[in-house]
Amino acid sequence: MEGREQVCFQLISNAGAARSACFEAIRHFKQGATDKGQELLKTSDNYYTEAHSWHGQLVKQEAGGDTVWMSLLLTHAEDLMMSAELTKAFAQEFIDLHQEVAQLKQVVQQLVPVAEY
Repeated sequence: MEGREQVCFQLISNAGAARSACFEAIRHFKQGATDKGQELLKTSDNYYTEAHSWHGQLVKQEAGGDTVWMSLLLTHAEDLMMSAELTKAFAQEFIDLHQEVAQLKQVVQQLVPVAEY
């Protein structure tokens, strides 16, 4: 495998794993498993940082005057990185909302006791 293909596959692999970890974190927060959700967000950050590092190699290459090739594979990798970044931003918003809803449920339960059967 050529060096440029390896860079693309590293980007795809790490960005895809970052995105998947975000979706899994949302599911855990929704179920109330906040510790696991936080762990998955950190995992996502680690994967994204690794992807960003590989991407930085391409940026340095171009900044140094070398032409960076474009291919369908690189376009896919770039797209996946953007998708992972957006997923992370939306995941944090969803998680914040889930936490707020959980807090509101607690307040409502204190104000309106559940009828005993």
